[in-house]
Amino acid sequence: SPPPPPRPSGQTQQLWALAQQDRGKIAEIFGAENVEAVLRELEGEMAKMRALEKTAGRIDRCRAQGEGEKRGEDELAWRAWVEGHYLPRLKREKEGGGGERGRRRSV
Repeated sequence: SPPPPPRPSGQTQQLWALAQQDRGKIAEIFGAENVEAVLRELEGEMAKMRALEKTAGRIDRCRAQGEGEKRGEDELAWRAWVEGHYLPRLKREKEGGGGERGRRRSV
């Protein structure tokens, strides 16, 4: 099996913890064998989002408002993004015959 994805550091840590808690949901939709790949891609996407936030100075403003508020924001943003964007896209790719196996099986 592939090695686990690298542990994110700094700002992505809280989001990573949420991803770990939602492993069951990810496994339900994509199958247990795909969980690590999903989490690896998710971690990469979160790192991109973090870089964009940093550019906008959002992280510093959130820090000034207090960590508790920031955690709540992160959780809502993460769940909205996963449920609204990431999971539907992966589900489409899995069902949509992006791979050779799916096409061969239907012949």
